[in-house]
Amino acid sequence: MIMFFRIFLSLFLLSSLIYADDIKESEVAQDKHAEDSMRLDEDHTDMFDEVEDKHNERIKQSIDRMQHVKDSIREVYEREKIYTLEPQNYSIEDLQIGISDAQNKAEREQARKKLESSEYKTQLFFGVQLGTTIAAVADNINVLPTLNLKVGFQNFLGISSKQVGLKIYLDTLVASNILSSLKNDPYADFIASTFSATNVNAEVMYEIPISKDMKFGVGTGFGVGYMTYSDKYWDKLNGFASNVALLTYISFYEKHKLELSFKTFIYHYGSYVTRKLEGVAQNPVDIFSSDFAKPMNLSLGWVYVF
Repeated sequence: MIMFFRIFLSLFLLSSLIYADDIKESEVAQDKHAEDSMRLDEDHTDMFDEVEDKHNERIKQSIDRMQHVKDSIREVYEREKIYTLEPQNYSIEDLQIGISDAQNKAEREQARKKLESSEYKTQLFFGVQLGTTIAAVADNINVLPTLNLKVGFQNFLGISSKQVGLKIYLDTLVASNILSSLKNDPYADFIASTFSATNVNAEVMYEIPISKDMKFGVGTGFGVGYMTYSDKYWDKLNGFASNVALLTYISFYEKHKLELSFKTFIYHYGSYVTRKLEGVAQNPVDIFSSDFAKPMNLSLGWVYVF
């Protein structure tokens, strides 16, 4: 009995020791597992931190590149704003003149002023022309030196690169052979032959450039006004007339024109008497102008555009 008790006690103690060792090993294993877990978490944290740092660096580089592009675009815009003419003030054709050759701000400013000075608009002009007027009643033909003065406005209409223009003006022609009296005997009677016409006219012009500062133009027009005529044979006319005009010119620097013009006058209504009627001096009458040839004027002169 005693022997059996001793054996049981020994087995109990042995099992207690084995159980205690198992508990200790289990605790050690748990501690080791916890330590390994903590170390693994630290390793993962370091890895994610590294990935996040690289990602932030790339984002920063992208933002820097975008900012650089934005700054470059702003710089180009500011530069173009300073050195570029606003297109709403000029036509496409005008912007081509001189701008492409300008290399700096001063040259661009000079080109801009040139554009402004040469830009067509409604402009006042004044002209002086000298020429000859041919007028006749029946077989009585007079060739009279003529002075022609004109003043009006011109406007190139923006059609076909501003080559088509309209001119409206008032002109006065004064023709007389009075200077021929200087050749005659001062004691002899002299009766001058005279012609005059005051008209309101409209003309259409077309011009083309032939050099940098020179243009060639042609035109045609129509006018109405009042005309007078008298000669040494007592032929007289006073009345309303119309005229048809043809002209050609050369323009220099947009301001000066050398103009050659031709006009013929058509008498319509008024007072008209001729030497062919009996008692014309005592009984002037109104008749048709069948014997009055259409006066023709040829003039050459200078026109200045303000």
